[in-house]
Amino acid sequence: MIKYTDSHCHIITLSAHTPMIFGRICNAKYESDWEKLTQIASDKNFVCLGLHPWFLDGRSNDWDKKLYTTLMHNPKIAVGEIGLDKHHPDMQTQQDVFITQLRIAYELSRPVHIHCVGAWERITGIFKRFGKTMPRMVIAHSFNGDAEKISQMIEKYNMYFSYSGKQIARGDRKTIERIQMTPLDRILVESDTDTESNEISELDTTLRGIGDIKNIPVTDLSEQIYQNFQRITQK
Repeated sequence: MIKYTDSHCHIITLSAHTPMIFGRICNAKYESDWEKLTQIASDKNFVCLGLHPWFLDGRSNDWDKKLYTTLMHNPKIAVGEIGLDKHHPDMQTQQDVFITQLRIAYELSRPVHIHCVGAWERITGIFKRFGKTMPRMVIAHSFNGDAEKISQMIEKYNMYFSYSGKQIARGDRKTIERIQMTPLDRILVESDTDTESNEISELDTTLRGIGDIKNIPVTDLSEQIYQNFQRITQK
């Protein structure tokens, strides 16, 4: 049996019965998502609240206080999707908001879900400045960084690496190298979808692609990833 887990999606409305999904992590895109997401949080549907770097213009003046207070009242909720994206404007604002959210995650001992496009050097530079005040765990959504630095990121930042069907479909050499270099106990799969309708198909594509690259049966891989998922959501 394949155990499907979704380490990164943007689903905010759930159907009553999804037996094929053994667990998912639902990430906020907008500040307006936060209340809806807190309402679907459960032992199966884990939730991350934060400000996505694409959608910072709509944030309220007191967004940071609101985020802190909401997290305080919901101890199982993590921080995400947060990060930096070189293709979107005002990198300084992106960085300021990102740093604020990292500080909140550290203060409340929450994992962070990272979005990064073309800015891994900048992000790891911020991580270095945080030093011992880094959040306790980092999940890299659709990881696209340097494969050679994966082991270093695990050691320094307690990082897990999530891959998507879109990355698998590209089949480029760098994606294959990243997956090859990611230890089995640090690998996750994601749909990155907004709806449940295509969630299973996205996860299945990713699992089978990683299984081929890692030369491991898809049922064994899904069990390992399920164990990884349990590790990151149960702490």
